[in-house]
Formats: sequence, structure tokens, C-alpha cells
Amino acid sequence: MLNFRVFTMVIIVLLVVSLINSEAIYAENDKESLVMKMKPITDTIISGGPCVLKFTFTNTEASKVTLDLELYGCRTEGFYFEMINEKNEQVAKNFDILGEGGIGIGREIEIYPGKSTELKLILNQWCSTLLPQGKYKVISYYESFRSWSRRKRRDDKEFKPITSTPRSECQIEILPSNKQNQKKLQEIFSDLLDKAITDTDEKPIPPDEQMFAAEQLAYSTSPLVVPYLAKLLSSDTFFSTTLSMEIIEGFRRVGTVEAAEELVKIIKGKTPPNLSEESFKEKVVLEIFRLSDISKDPEVIKICTEVTTTMPRPKEKQTVD
Repeated sequence: MLNFRVFTMVIIVLLVVSLINSEAIYAENDKESLVMKMKPITDTIISGGPCVLKFTFTNTEASKVTLDLELYGCRTEGFYFEMINEKNEQVAKNFDILGEGGIGIGREIEIYPGKSTELKLILNQWCSTLLPQGKYKVISYYESFRSWSRRKRRDDKEFKPITSTPRSECQIEILPSNKQNQKKLQEIFSDLLDKAITDTDEKPIPPDEQMFAAEQLAYSTSPLVVPYLAKLLSSDTFFSTTLSMEIIEGFRRVGTVEAAEELVKIIKGKTPPNLSEESFKEKVVLEIFRLSDISKDPEVIKICTEVTTTMPRPKEKQTVD
């Protein structure tokens, strides 16, 4: 009888110790190993215009961590965004802007203990800023699980995954698209276009700054951006294939009559220097079909029929993980 009681007590003690250890392990894994802070470059954004967010990541671990920014084209896949209006209603969140699909590109940033690194992202790549006037709370999360699982399969022991999901929020104010602000937005678009396509000996511009300026134009959804997208696409500047595709998709994202007319027009225009004529035209035709599918404007659909009734629909390509 005594032996049975002793055995029972031993089992209970072992269970308690096991529970305490599991709680400790959970707490350790749940610890915020990476602190993320986010703030807008400018607090006020004109409706449909670009919104650039500055992120600061600080490593609170005792060893280095790796920020694995799994990129799909121009967008970092590890981030999630949502926007909340003054009525505490969710008005925007991550949407599918991946377009053609393709292979994700790994981009790693090592952060040593106690050190920080900064990163700029364009909110428009996740959420449209074409919203009514008002103040909005922007919430962002970062997680690297997808990237980690891919690296784990490669047995990369040097890669240390982020075990927590850093969260940050900030506030922006959307300004109305009145005449005065439309003029300001056109000036912003003009400056971005100049930075994206002007690279001379007298005015050298780093390639990453050129690309970032082009991305801000490609993801803006103001109807005013259409002529700037057209100039961007017809320039002799050598952009990456993916960025050129994103610029073409920009017309569809705007979705106005002017955007539809420009898409139809550029089929007959100059092929960008980094694309074959076949792939360029195929992409433009596909975006015209997509625009026709989603548009509720009879005039837009009518313009699209010039292509949708005379050319076959290109096949949709699937994303490769």
C-alpha cells in the first residue's frame, strides 16, 4: 500500500514538473524576440496617393536573428496590414495583388543582439488609400513562418526563426481629392516619375531609389496616376520584369475609362526594354480581360471589348511556393 502511494506521489510530482517546464518553454517561445515600430513618412496622405511607412526592427535576443523578407515581386510576404476608421470599422486589409504568380525571392537581413535595422514599405501594396477623408489607424503584423519552413527543409542551421509575431500601429489622415489636393498629388507623381526614369551623369540616382519611386506610382490607385504610369512604361529605363508587370497591373487597379483606354493603346506601343514583345502583349491583354471581369462601368467594359472580342484570353499562371 505504501509503495503504491509513493508511486502515485512520484507520478504527480513528475506531471507538475513537466507542466511547469512546458509553461516555461511556451513563455520562452512566446517572448517578443523582435520589436517592431512603424510610422508614416508623412502623416497626411491624399486619397489614392502613395503612403510610405518606415519600420524599425530591434533584436532583443541574446543572439542574432534573421529577418527573412520573403519577396514576391515587389511585395514582402511576411507582412499583414489592416486599416481601421474613426468608427472602429475595418475598411481595408491585405488583398490579392500578386498578379501573375511566380517564385518568391528570399531577402535576408541579419540583426545582432541589441541592434536595430530600418525598412521602408509602401502601404498601397497591401491596402488601397483611395478612401474617404478622415483619420485611420494602420495595424501591421510580421511573421516569418513560411520562409522558415522553406529554410528548415534545406537544413539551414544558421537561420534562427522569429518565434514571436511583432505588431505595431500608427495613424494616418486621408485628405480629400479636391482641386487643391489633386494639384499637390500631380506634383508628387511628377517628382516620383522624374526620380524613376531620370538617371544621367549629371543626376545619378541609385537603382533601389528608382525602383522604390516606380513602385509608389505602380501601386497608387488615384485616377490621376494613369498618365504617369503610361510614361513610366514607355520610358527607356530598364526595370525588373516583375516591376514592369506590376506597372501594367497598375492600370487595372485604377480601373477608370482612362486606364482602360491606355491599356488598349499600349498593346500597339513600344515594348519595355526588359520584356519580350510576346510576354508584354500577353500581360497587357490579360489585364484587359481582368479589368473587364471586375469593372461595373459599362464604358470601361465597352473599351475592353475591343480586345476581349478579338483576342484569346491568356492563361493564368499559378504561384509557385
